[in-house]
This record gives sequence, C-alpha cells and structure tokens, in this order.
Amino acid sequence: MFHTSQERDEALNGFLEAPPESGAVLVAVAMTEGLDLKGDLATFQIMFKCPYANYVADLRVYRRLKELHHNKWYAIQTLKTIVQAYGRAVRSPTDKAAFYIIDSDINRICKRWGRQLPRFFKEAYNAREQLI
Repeated sequence: MFHTSQERDEALNGFLEAPPESGAVLVAVAMTEGLDLKGDLATFQIMFKCPYANYVADLRVYRRLKELHHNKWYAIQTLKTIVQAYGRAVRSPTDKAAFYIIDSDINRICKRWGRQLPRFFKEAYNAREQLI
C-alpha cells in the first residue's frame, strides 16, 4: 500500500485492517510518529534515507545554529527521528522487529554522535562493525 501525506490515515487503516495472511506491507513516508504497531503488526521496517531535519530557512536562525555547531544539532535531530521510527514497531521490552537503514550515512552519524543514542537502541543496533 502506498500513500501521500493526504491519504495517510486511509492507507494506515487499510493496512491495519488487512488480514494477517494477506502479507500486506505498508510503504510510507514520514510515519515516524503517532503509530502503535505492536506485536506482529510490524515485523520489520526499512528506512531508505536518514530523516534529516528540514533545512533552516531563516538566515538568523541558521547563523545561530552555525555558531552552536549546527552539524551536531542536525545529527542529533536525525538520531531522535530514527529512534522514534524504531519505536513504532518495538513497543515494549518483549516486542521485536527488524529495522534496516539503507542509507550508509547512518554509519557516519553513529560513529560521530552515537554516544547520544539511548541504551536500548544501542543494544538493538546491529551492524557489521562496532559503531557505538
């Protein structure tokens, strides 16, 4: 099932109402908040691109962020969104879902800023090399 931002609720409801044996897969953008996909509702997630925050259009805000090491700010916002997305399918300590991030930028971000991640995410994070 695919959706646009205007059709989000309709697509989500169609996915949630699909019988388990249908093998329905929800392909979505920007569904990192407001979802409770516990248990078998989501057994895997694939994030194709790191969810970078929207670039600051206000020049005054941009200058201030630059003074305050805005690269760190953007990286932390990205990590927060990734952890939030992960939490849509992993709703409790006993819940589980595979979580794949295709964008190789995640390696650079985690190497530099991974210590900012919560412990539960670090423990679940699995990669070919130790990043955190």
